[in-house]
Amino acid sequence: METGTRQSAARTPASPRYELDVIRCPNCSGILGPDLACCSCRTAFHEELGVLELLPSALDTVKQQEDSVFADGSADRRKFAGRPWRMIVGRKEITRFDQEILDQLPPGRFLEIGGELCWAACMVKSVRPDSVAYGTDVSPNALRHGAVPAAQMFPRAPDYLIAVDAECLPFADGTFDAVFASTMIHHLPHPSRMFDEVDRILKPGGRLIAVDAAIPRHFRWVFSGIAAERSGEFGMQEDLIPWTRWEQILKGSRVPVSALSAYTKPDYQYSPLFMLAGRLIDRLPQRLARALFPVGVLITYTKP
Repeated sequence: METGTRQSAARTPASPRYELDVIRCPNCSGILGPDLACCSCRTAFHEELGVLELLPSALDTVKQQEDSVFADGSADRRKFAGRPWRMIVGRKEITRFDQEILDQLPPGRFLEIGGELCWAACMVKSVRPDSVAYGTDVSPNALRHGAVPAAQMFPRAPDYLIAVDAECLPFADGTFDAVFASTMIHHLPHPSRMFDEVDRILKPGGRLIAVDAAIPRHFRWVFSGIAAERSGEFGMQEDLIPWTRWEQILKGSRVPVSALSAYTKPDYQYSPLFMLAGRLIDRLPQRLARALFPVGVLITYTKP
């Protein structure tokens, strides 16, 4: 009976005792008081259902629209309601994170950017209970109605769930030991700003690992229909970024281009056809693979 009580408590999302020494106002970078109001510009922020909203007053329309994915009555909200495992169980990106990425991230304070369900923050907290795990997304709805119930499926929930703008992170300089972003960069209007922000909030020796996809222009027709459908339905950005633009994005930031590499390992593909294609692409020299075929993008950056 005592053991069961401990397990139940471990699955309850952590109470929001926010680290006010590292959180900053997204509008003026001022310090927040205990009432969650900025001590400088007096902007008041609020917490609802375990999620703190720290979004800037000026937020791009395409970012605001992401809140509609988990809005009342949406397909994702209905699919997730009451049965969060429908969007968790069997996700191969979770397996890849567990098998290949987690051990590459330093222990300490962890930030997941654009996490939606924030499964990476849940895994970090579950595997490393002494860490401080932040799960974030630009959509408060995704956090409240996606990440909060999803956390019940893990031994431990993230310490904090906060709605933030990835291009204007509301944290003090040198706050985090590790940052992770999974297939969210292509949603951003100005990705270089996110990389600059990550560089700012990382401690010296801290590490960023981000994954996404590179789509050559001659392959856009394969994915453009799906991208246009989601963009049209929700009004969010679904950019198909070729390799050369990934290089330009990093050249415009403080993260060096050397952090960028192609990921062609096919083990975590869902489609048997894509898995077969991945095995063929994996045999090619990286330069040839990234020029001719869609490949995964892996960005690994350790701050000097």
